[in-house]
Amino acid sequence: MTRFVSALRRAPYLRITGERQRLLASFAAVFLFGLLAHGYAFTNFTVSHDSLNEMFLSGDIRYAAGSVADWKISLGRFLCPAYRTVFSGGAGTPWLSGVLSLVWVSLAVYLVSRLFSVDNALLLAVIGALFVTNVSYSALAATYIYDLDGDMLAMLLAVCAAYLLLRGTLRRRALAVIPIVGSLALYQAMISVTVSLVMIACILRLLESESAKAVFFDGLKAVGILFIGGAAYYILVRAVCGASGVALDSGYNSLLSLGRMTPGLLPEAVRSTYDTWVRSTVRQPVFVPLPVTRAGHLLLAVLTLAAAARFLLRKQLPAANLLLALVLAALLPMGMNLSNFLGYAGMEAHDLMKYAFCLVYVFDILLLRQCLQSLPESRVFSGCAAISLALIAALVWGNVQTANALYLKKDLERQATLSRMTELCLRLDQTEGYVPGETPVVFIGLPSFDTPEALGSVSQITGAWEKSTVGGGYYAAYFSYILQTPIRIGSESELPEGAQPDAMPPFPAEGSICRAGDMLIVRMG
Repeated sequence: MTRFVSALRRAPYLRITGERQRLLASFAAVFLFGLLAHGYAFTNFTVSHDSLNEMFLSGDIRYAAGSVADWKISLGRFLCPAYRTVFSGGAGTPWLSGVLSLVWVSLAVYLVSRLFSVDNALLLAVIGALFVTNVSYSALAATYIYDLDGDMLAMLLAVCAAYLLLRGTLRRRALAVIPIVGSLALYQAMISVTVSLVMIACILRLLESESAKAVFFDGLKAVGILFIGGAAYYILVRAVCGASGVALDSGYNSLLSLGRMTPGLLPEAVRSTYDTWVRSTVRQPVFVPLPVTRAGHLLLAVLTLAAAARFLLRKQLPAANLLLALVLAALLPMGMNLSNFLGYAGMEAHDLMKYAFCLVYVFDILLLRQCLQSLPESRVFSGCAAISLALIAALVWGNVQTANALYLKKDLERQATLSRMTELCLRLDQTEGYVPGETPVVFIGLPSFDTPEALGSVSQITGAWEKSTVGGGYYAAYFSYILQTPIRIGSESELPEGAQPDAMPPFPAEGSICRAGDMLIVRMG
């Protein structure tokens, strides 16, 4: 095992000798694994509930207060409309969004490899694969494809911020305020990437016996700049909302949800943050059998801890370095799951907010590499590094399988919904007195289809739990965008007295469509 690791490290064809090589290797790794995992989503229109409703930036089908653009501004993501207008023309375009997202991820991987001086092509390829095959990326591609490239740009800006915070003079570090604001204005949850990378870099510096005092004060400077960036972002949000006449939304995923955190909620927020982190790493929904992934994660943790313990015993770090490194390592899950902590009063973080979780494997790789570099002849380190890398590679492959299974589920769901809704159109046209676009139609319930048992596990991923494309009741959007048929949606509250929709059988059974005054009732589920 020692010989294998040594040969792997010294292989000339794996050595990255220049920035051009590093950039090309980053793009090659991300595009290879990205297309392998997500090519299905990029080349098929796997429309879902939210991607259906927000297919067009100017659409106002659901949001009575304004357009989809206004909705994004109300969430504090005021750069989203501008970004989508410039890069996609305001339309949800899967292939374009997918390719652009891979470009942004490739540049992020390049910066990470520079930040941590990754000069081995194999390690860089694994890092690139982790960045582009994680569950957060897959959830975005499956259900929120219109936001995929914008959110990956937010992630790239978060990496840029970390790079600036960790390199150069204080003046140069202060420039990090710009990408911090940009990242927050596209998707706030990506700030966890910045925080996590800074924490990882500080831990590695401490293990290299750098001055604990210097690392501590560098960390404080980074925190200060992050706060300045957050304040600047908040001022800009208020300014944009004031200028556009859009009020900030108060929903669970909005900026205002951060203000609901109180001292009384702090203990439960901390518990929830760590609990979510553990469940989402060790027990994350995957297509492969869960016991296998759990065993793999357990073995990976044991190997990493064993290597770290042996390293600390032989390295004999100063007490201050050891203490600070252990504190930062204990707080790292908090940094990765910062969205859960800050927005706990609103809702537990979902998969889209957990992109930074993939950095735990990057940290593992960098930590084991540092152990090997410090004590290169150790069989313990060599064995731990080789097995750990193999386990992470297996995890990546599991992510690829999960992504493809997820897209298959969404496509089957799309086809089933299209079949059902096409039949509904025919039945409506055959209903006496029905005039498309004029007769109000009240929909009760949602169409539901049985997910094949083999795909059931991926239904736990955010956005994949819906049973049909019109999940959430997006009937108007479906008729307008997919069927391209006029429809006038009525409200259940407008039904006349005596109407009994609960007594109706679900569509397509006879009696699932009936007249109530000048309205039609359709019971879908």
